[in-house]
Amino acid sequence: MKKIIKRRKLKDNPYKIEYDSEQEIYEIVFADSKGIEQRIVVDIDIYNIFNYYELKDLSMLNEFDRHIEHMEHSEEELYRKSIRKNDNVETIALTNILCENVKGEINKLPDIQKRRLKKYFFEEMTLNEISIEEKCSIRAVKSSIDIALKKLKEKIK
Repeated sequence: MKKIIKRRKLKDNPYKIEYDSEQEIYEIVFADSKGIEQRIVVDIDIYNIFNYYELKDLSMLNEFDRHIEHMEHSEEELYRKSIRKNDNVETIALTNILCENVKGEINKLPDIQKRRLKKYFFEEMTLNEISIEEKCSIRAVKSSIDIALKKLKEKIK
């Protein structure tokens, strides 16, 4: 039994996404340049990215319906909208994979390096704040973070 996600879409959306529960496969369905329907089996990550964009399109349609697009805009705002870059599916998928790899490598770091790295980058604490909290020198904190970054760079290459 195929489950087709039916949502309101932008008029120029060229594809639809489907899930076949019997075969447990995810598909992207579209018409090629000759108008022939093509089906591509994808993994759940790619399916979720397409689903994300459909939901984003739906959100945009709903905003338009609520007359947001009919408000007055400044020239600066219109310019910002015109140069906004949309990432393609491959870029998003690769970014997600890279983020998962980085998270995994961070979790493999020694506890002190992992803790200090997370405080510095994710909790946005300063070296001084970390050193006070951990009762050590700023130099020790910086050294731990630098070593952790070096290890991460080597692993990710």
